[in-house]
Amino acid sequence: MPRRPPRSGSKVPSTAEAVRAQSVLLEQLGSQIATVLEAVTSSRTELQSQMAALEQRLSDRITVLEEVVRENSAGIRKNSEDIRKNSEDIRKNSEDIRKNSEDIRKNSEDIRKNSEDILTNTADLRALRDEVTGLRHDFEHREERGRLGPLESRVAAVESRLGIGPR
Repeated sequence: MPRRPPRSGSKVPSTAEAVRAQSVLLEQLGSQIATVLEAVTSSRTELQSQMAALEQRLSDRITVLEEVVRENSAGIRKNSEDIRKNSEDIRKNSEDIRKNSEDIRKNSEDIRKNSEDILTNTADLRALRDEVTGLRHDFEHREERGRLGPLESRVAAVESRLGIGPR
């Protein structure tokens, strides 16, 4: 260390005093360094402890998250499989609905045709009933009894065609 010039009005210390003062300063400096070293070591130990605790908490959270991700992944795979199955079922149902719609249209056409046939048959039946009624009237009011046999045959044939028996 460079020497300081003596202050005015003060006495110059002796070499022994200077060495002793230097030793005291070195001792104080050593004590301060030891205190700083102790504080740094303590801080390091506390920081390591906090980091270890933080690492453990984070590790625990990561473990939980990994499990949740595995469960969610399994659920997603299951849902994807269910969605594929449902999509197949929907396609099949759509095909069935289209087929049923075609069948309904065909049945509707058949019903319209049957309704037309029923109307035609009903009209034919009325005409035949009217004819039978006329024949009965003619039979009951006939002028010639000799024509009874052929008329009865005609009435029986008409009744047979209508599916009704003699009254």
